[in-house]
Amino acid sequence: MILNNKGMAISGILYSILVLFIVLIFGVLSVLASTKYSFDKFRKDIIAKLSQEENIEEEPTVEYKEVLLNGTDPVLKNGMIPVKISNDGTVTRANLNEPWYNYESKMWANMVLVDDSVRDVYMNYTGDEILDKSKILAYFVWIPRYRYKIPTGGSTTPSTIDIVFENKETNKSTGDAINNYYTHPAFTFGTKELNGIWVGKFQVSGNASSPKIIPNVSAFRSQTASSQFQSAQIFGNYVSNSDSHMMKNIDWGAAAYLSHSIYGINGQIRLNNNTDFITGCGAIEDDARKSSTCDIKYGETSIYPQSTTGDITGIFDMAGAALERIMAILNNKVGESGFTTLPDSKYYDSYTDINFSSANKGDATYETAQWYDDIYSGFMLYSWLVRGASQESIRNAGAFAVGQDLKNGGVASKVTMANATYRVVITE
Repeated sequence: MILNNKGMAISGILYSILVLFIVLIFGVLSVLASTKYSFDKFRKDIIAKLSQEENIEEEPTVEYKEVLLNGTDPVLKNGMIPVKISNDGTVTRANLNEPWYNYESKMWANMVLVDDSVRDVYMNYTGDEILDKSKILAYFVWIPRYRYKIPTGGSTTPSTIDIVFENKETNKSTGDAINNYYTHPAFTFGTKELNGIWVGKFQVSGNASSPKIIPNVSAFRSQTASSQFQSAQIFGNYVSNSDSHMMKNIDWGAAAYLSHSIYGINGQIRLNNNTDFITGCGAIEDDARKSSTCDIKYGETSIYPQSTTGDITGIFDMAGAALERIMAILNNKVGESGFTTLPDSKYYDSYTDINFSSANKGDATYETAQWYDDIYSGFMLYSWLVRGASQESIRNAGAFAVGQDLKNGGVASKVTMANATYRVVITE
């Protein structure tokens, strides 16, 4: 009987232990389940939070535009590399989200065309990367569309040209350009209205099949006008959906007028008096004689009085250097130019009488005649025009100089004043 009671007592203890064990097991499982639930909830909350943050859109970057330009900011096509240029000539890829030009401060927009071997690489740069200058084929400067007034238009007295930037969506200003604004005609190319034009920063160098527009080299001369025109069109091969052409008289006027405003040097551009026609050079003083040296060399100073802005961002070689033949013709006479027929009329300016007059608005002839005593040929014996005048002309050379092509569009010896180079313009 005692045994049985003992057995029952042991059994009771065992059952109690079993029940306790089961209770503990369920307790542990409950705690684990609760912990798992808490963990899962925590995990889901973290995932949701991360997902929410990933879905938050970053504030979009805004491409830089200068308010002053009224929508005439530089137009960049595939193949054009926007750049900033330091006083020492270092060329850096521009960051389009930061100010890389400022016309209010006379800092004009620049872009370059480069060799095939680096074009894609440079196009993919986002900003502040230094470009290899040896790969640059051409430098260009942006001339924004504008309307203008010249208070002393037709007078030999230079005056600040009043310019207001005006985009192509604005109705053209049609005043007399003296009392009322006139939209500069260089920004109408054929039937197309443009927000600006890209002008070659230097006179053309290289050769007929591989022309370049770079500093510190001799300008390429002694071609026919036809050969120059064809060479100018080569630059269009480097840019998508664009047109390149030999500079016209009206294009020259657009650059010259902007230079003589508050947005440019607003005075006489210093002569390039180098006898080897080295691009980008400047004379040491206004009345300097011709020189075999390059007194103010591009990339070696901080002030460039030989540019349209007085700094390195402007256009060079518009005063002196080599004569610049332009696509401007009297009575459509081809002369010795090499043309059998002239190209489409949008590629040249045609003059029908031998005198410049107030009707020729914007081309820097009548409106700015003899400013700074620059050569002014008020009549034409030959059918082609030249601009800028040669360094041989010294005191009469300048951005407002206009003369006759003594070779009538033909080839001149490289040792004569008549040997001419040219400049290139790129449009949409």
